[in-house]
Amino acid sequence: MKYRMKAIILAAGLAVILTACGSSDAGNSENKDEAATQSTAESNADSAESATEDGSKSETAADAAETAADSVEETDGMKVEDYGLVNNGGHFVKYGDIVYFHAPDEAGLEATGLFGEYIDTESGTTQLMAFHTDTKKTEKVLDDHSYNGIYIAGSKMYLDQFAYDNENPTDEYCVYDIPGGFSATEFKGEMVHAAAEDGSAVVTGIFDGDHNGYILKVHMQDGKEYTTDDNDILHCIACDKDRLFYTTYNYNDKSFTLGEFDYADGKSISLGSLPAPTYSDAQEGPGELKEVILQDGGIYFSVNYYEGTGHFLSQSFVVSAEAGKADSVTYEEEGMVDEEEGVEPVFMVRDGKPDTSVDGAPSTAAINSKGELVYYDENGKEQKAANTGTSYEMTVDDDGNIKSMTECVEYIEGTIYGIKNELERVPEQDIGWRLSYKRTKSTVFAVDTATGEETELYSVSSK
Repeated sequence: MKYRMKAIILAAGLAVILTACGSSDAGNSENKDEAATQSTAESNADSAESATEDGSKSETAADAAETAADSVEETDGMKVEDYGLVNNGGHFVKYGDIVYFHAPDEAGLEATGLFGEYIDTESGTTQLMAFHTDTKKTEKVLDDHSYNGIYIAGSKMYLDQFAYDNENPTDEYCVYDIPGGFSATEFKGEMVHAAAEDGSAVVTGIFDGDHNGYILKVHMQDGKEYTTDDNDILHCIACDKDRLFYTTYNYNDKSFTLGEFDYADGKSISLGSLPAPTYSDAQEGPGELKEVILQDGGIYFSVNYYEGTGHFLSQSFVVSAEAGKADSVTYEEEGMVDEEEGVEPVFMVRDGKPDTSVDGAPSTAAINSKGELVYYDENGKEQKAANTGTSYEMTVDDDGNIKSMTECVEYIEGTIYGIKNELERVPEQDIGWRLSYKRTKSTVFAVDTATGEETELYSVSSK
């Protein structure tokens, strides 16, 4: 299992801005009556149905999801193979025969992003889309204002949302009942952090004003919920059906630790201390975690330290720990993949140990240094997607400004899904040397790695 990290930034008056439960098509908050919820569900289903390519009454996202959800309910333990949940927590998530993803609407293109990056920050209004892998059709599910990954537990989808409360930005996430026409329930002041690969659990977090700390909540597929007993959480790393992993950091003594919370007994244990930087010019505070893997009763990830306002990588460690065993943390310092570019180490787990000799993490995709679209097989070896060339590489103008960039690529069952943006400079939104851009066109694509055939799933342009 490979997980994506989402850092939790703690401050008095936590001000991480997230998304609002979908507008118009999207659904209703928990305080709206049953009739309104039903009306929204019907509206969403109608919208999804009418968005099919030929206007026919083909199966909608909600219909297909209901079929998938039914198969979930009939299983014990909800295994991935039972209904095809793949890449949970990613920007592209396969659930049954549908791949869900977010894309900007035309108004959303006006939002600016530093360095031309959008999907993991609040960057304008979006649409939740559904690509049917069987019919090769894409439909809009709902309008929202979302970013970060898509998280699923059982038949419910969890999405961070950007919202306003009396004209003030507020943290929020929404839970969508997938087979119920994507009717929504809002949870203000919270954000989503992790999901179990098999869809058995999703973890959310909230600032606990009573104890002046950050706590995590676990939402199980069967409806059970658990809350961490440690209220001083820094990072939520990952979770599975039995436990979640997190880090804490003490700014007084600079202790950086790995913790585990077990659902069954409701208790946390310390798995040990995490490495500190040895370079004097490295960043102060805790390191940043990447490449998190849960496998064979262990947890593995890298801890990375950076320097300067340019956020240049200065030191990396690969960490291992045994689930349920106190003080089991071990780590080794690793050289950078590319000393000049400063790339964090990648690895896979073999025989209970991290192996950093691989080209990339298995079942992931990337744009390599030659600008080629590639993926990494089960042994972590780089494989080129057939006949794709270098059309996905970043392009720049004569002044060094980015003209186009593939922002995200993810691998799901032999297909690479990605987002490519055409960009325009917005210098008035620059922050120091950090350049700001807006999108003039955004295209979501899928590439069959065996044939190189590209399918355009969605495209929107401002010109």
